[in-house]
Amino acid sequence: METLGSYLRKEREARNFSLEEISSAIKIRKGILSAIENDDYTLLPPPVFVKGFLRAYANHIGLDCGEVMKKYKEVAGRYAEEEEEAGQQKRGRPFLKAFLIPLAAIGIVLLVIVYLISTRPSPSAKKEEAVSPPQSAAVSEKKNAEIPAEPVSVPEKVKEQEPPSVFSQKESGMAIAEGSEVKKLNLVFKAREETWVGFRSDDEKSSQVLLQAGDTYVLRADRIIRLKIGNAGGVALFFNEKELPGQGTSGEVVRLTLTEEGVSKQANYEQLY
Repeated sequence: METLGSYLRKEREARNFSLEEISSAIKIRKGILSAIENDDYTLLPPPVFVKGFLRAYANHIGLDCGEVMKKYKEVAGRYAEEEEEAGQQKRGRPFLKAFLIPLAAIGIVLLVIVYLISTRPSPSAKKEEAVSPPQSAAVSEKKNAEIPAEPVSVPEKVKEQEPPSVFSQKESGMAIAEGSEVKKLNLVFKAREETWVGFRSDDEKSSQVLLQAGDTYVLRADRIIRLKIGNAGGVALFFNEKELPGQGTSGEVVRLTLTEEGVSKQANYEQLY
């Protein structure tokens, strides 16, 4: 039985199109197009993105989009349906996040204000310190003669402020938004290009995010973080405030496991979840 990938490759070659030409025209990486023609769905992002790739591919080489989408549903089957449902549930969460982030920020501001008010000295205390009751010169001289001078205590040198973390204020704000609970493993993504990332922290349910160039994203865990990165060269990783070396090239799909012992790269055929 002819698969969707073999069908697309046959039609493309019959029309004398190369993958490089299509990739440049529709702005989709060649690695993604190769995975589609090879029917390797484990290297592809969720179906909601794959459908958009297929429509752009079909329109560019002159195929019937309806026929292509029909073949995709037949080939992907239950796998595509489940992944699309998971993607729809994920897209329903931004509303909750948009509500919680401002609420958390307001709570932090209120705590700071309360702290500043509680530690501020009262005006009456300042007035008592500034104005002392008058004393006669004789009494003052007598006391000075009777009471030996005591050594003046010198306050210890104020501890110098520690240098700021390698993370910017923007990243620190995102870390608070994601959750202020202290974790042993802290991973920060800085996207240089559009990059899809699937992840699972400890025993939590697996999730995913599509980063655009300039985006920053924070993950936290106690024991282990498992990753599947769709564009290894398009994102920089900072693990426990240290930048990791590059994990791959642009368009390369990699799988990583991060623990307290360090970072290990997994084979592409191993499952993330």
